[in-house]
Amino acid sequence: MNSRSRNRVYKHIESELIDFKETIKKIDRLKKERIQTSMIQDKLDHLARITNAIELIYTRLPQDKKRLVELKYWTNSNLTWDGLALSLNISKRQAERWNNEIIISIGERLGWL
Repeated sequence: MNSRSRNRVYKHIESELIDFKETIKKIDRLKKERIQTSMIQDKLDHLARITNAIELIYTRLPQDKKRLVELKYWTNSNLTWDGLALSLNISKRQAERWNNEIIISIGERLGWL
């Protein structure tokens, strides 16, 4: 995979992390709909595969890396890398490294990287 494609996949995984909680709600709404078509089922399967991968990787993380995910993707903190690092009591570079490791783990779990 070339670096441009890898960057697109990386950004896509980040957007899935940002949307994670909303995706869980979307899955619940789709399951509750009375109309079940193969297209809806395919969409449900796709969304479930993504959320399952995120949940699996997240649950296996140590507490400090979980906090990074929460601050970066699941709160409205809008912290910069410097702010995230300060909140976690680590260097900016370490925060970026942890984030990269998490994104790559999710991508590998999904077979996207």
